[in-house]
Amino acid sequence: MESTLSSGGSNASSECAIDPGGDKLRCRGYEGTLCTMFMGNTGIHNGNPVLTQEVKDLYRNLYTISKQLDDAKRSVQNIGQLFNHDIEEKRALLVQLCKQILFKDYQSVGKKSREVMWRRGYYEFIAFVKKHMHKQGADPENMQKLERFLCAGIWNYKRLSARMDEIYDLDLKYLIDFSIISEGYLIECIDDPTVSKEMELPQVAVDKSLEAVGFALDTIHSALLSLGDLHRYFLDFHIESKLGINISKEQVAKYYLEAFKLNPAIGMAQNQLGTLYYGQNYDLDSIYHYLYSLVSIIPFELSENNLNKLFAKHTEYLEKMDPAKLEFNIEDFYARFYLIVDIFFFDKEVPDFNSLCHCVLIDLRKILCAQQLRVPEPSIFKIISILFFCLSKLKMINSPKVYSLHAFLVAACSDLMDACIVNIEQTILARAADNETFQAEYEQHFQEFDTMVRKSRNEHKNWLAAVGESERKDKKAMGRPQSHKDCSSDSRDSQKSEDDACIKAQDAAEGDKLCASADNADPISTRSSDEAKESDLKTPLSCKSKRRGMRLRRRRRKIAQSDDSSCYDSESEMDTDFYSDEEDYTDLSSNFDTDFSDIDAAEHDDKGGDVLILTPDRPLRVLANPTAIYSSSEDVVIEEERLVYPDE
Repeated sequence: MESTLSSGGSNASSECAIDPGGDKLRCRGYEGTLCTMFMGNTGIHNGNPVLTQEVKDLYRNLYTISKQLDDAKRSVQNIGQLFNHDIEEKRALLVQLCKQILFKDYQSVGKKSREVMWRRGYYEFIAFVKKHMHKQGADPENMQKLERFLCAGIWNYKRLSARMDEIYDLDLKYLIDFSIISEGYLIECIDDPTVSKEMELPQVAVDKSLEAVGFALDTIHSALLSLGDLHRYFLDFHIESKLGINISKEQVAKYYLEAFKLNPAIGMAQNQLGTLYYGQNYDLDSIYHYLYSLVSIIPFELSENNLNKLFAKHTEYLEKMDPAKLEFNIEDFYARFYLIVDIFFFDKEVPDFNSLCHCVLIDLRKILCAQQLRVPEPSIFKIISILFFCLSKLKMINSPKVYSLHAFLVAACSDLMDACIVNIEQTILARAADNETFQAEYEQHFQEFDTMVRKSRNEHKNWLAAVGESERKDKKAMGRPQSHKDCSSDSRDSQKSEDDACIKAQDAAEGDKLCASADNADPISTRSSDEAKESDLKTPLSCKSKRRGMRLRRRRRKIAQSDDSSCYDSESEMDTDFYSDEEDYTDLSSNFDTDFSDIDAAEHDDKGGDVLILTPDRPLRVLANPTAIYSSSEDVVIEEERLVYPDE
């Protein structure tokens, strides 16, 4: 494959190219560049930093080993001699020195040592095997040596990537995949101690500056590309069919895709993908990746050469095609499509270009509408993407073909939309019975769901009603809070009953005291009738003044208590309620059971009017009539007062 398309290796520089006629590597001044790298960077030159003596010694050793390896390879005539012990030992030492330089210096020569490790340590050996494989055939012993060689390289680059990720704290373990070839299989393939030398990693102190981290990311990117190439060589040499290794193109492409994700500005990963997919899907995949590589920020130069080879291949097919051919196939469409892509991308001038574009659009419409010529969806995506790559290139060079490409893109997208609409309509018609069945089932399920929802709502409402009824019953059983009016009336009744009981008890006690004083009276009394009269005269006057004060207090209390329905505390003397003048006291006498006939008879015998009674614990008791007694807590307004004087 490399004789037809050249990948250039995963670390190919602009100084190297592949001979189109074979796998011979042509490097312009490669030995001079290597010598200059080893011997010329001994001081500050054009801003380059000074190299340490240790790095200089490593350069000299690397240059010496590289020369010895070249001298040993000059005498190699077959694949078996290429992998002998002496050459393998020198190659492993060269790889080990390059890794030491990678970890010790990143400012000046780290990148060059990385390229030397890949090209001198791996790619030149692979190119030699490809060149002599067709002549000598696949010898099982040589294939086993080649397999061990590839496994050693895979293990080396995996460990290098993991080490870079670890010491620079990059946390790329989810980006780099180590599961394509198991470690057990690698250990069995690299059990040779000579080959194992190249896998040793140096233990050095690492600078974690921003420049050093950028160098580490570039190294991991290069290692991913190298891993993809080493796995791709398993497919190229068909090693999986001889030694039982199962490696697919998708697994190989994983490394290239991860490298492109790590640094999408570099187009080399896309070139390697184009080489991987060579000859697949009418070369659509390869052309897509080669064009992607060329429109990247840092395009890969060899991609243009590979792309031109594919365009020439399909142009030759068109030239050989019979003009009278009426049967249409996919390959004819792709050949014409690649022709207009070649004209657009490289801005070529051809006659009757519009007619050619019209023919391609007609072919595209046939493919989209035909039932037998089905194009996969990824292929449609790549066709449109290729047209956008051409548009990007034409805009960069300010070509007038931009307008023609715009019109072509609009027509192609219009055909795609029409095809989508037609396919949708055909799908609906083809599945009309299924749609009706689905609609019926949907309506049935919807009705069941609606019934269930309504039932649940009714159950919830009934539950809420039951809960509310039980709460109301509980509140009625516990007794709800009374209103102010009820409280005032209840408090008045309770206050009246308490006052009536107190008055009865006090009057009974006074009567007992009077009887006791009458029985125990001193027969020889020094009190004269005049003194008794004088004291009796003083009693009504004092009662009158007290009644006037009580009326004033009652008026002030009525003003303060504007609400007649306020609640009263029977235990407080200041909360005593007095009735107004308009209230009827005719029925009040029925609430009293105490018989005051003795006192009433005595008083009425004297004057027959109202009687004022003074008690020690209550300020005043007024008997409005012989059958009614009013407590101090009641509102009593006496409009006509009559003083009671003792008989003279």
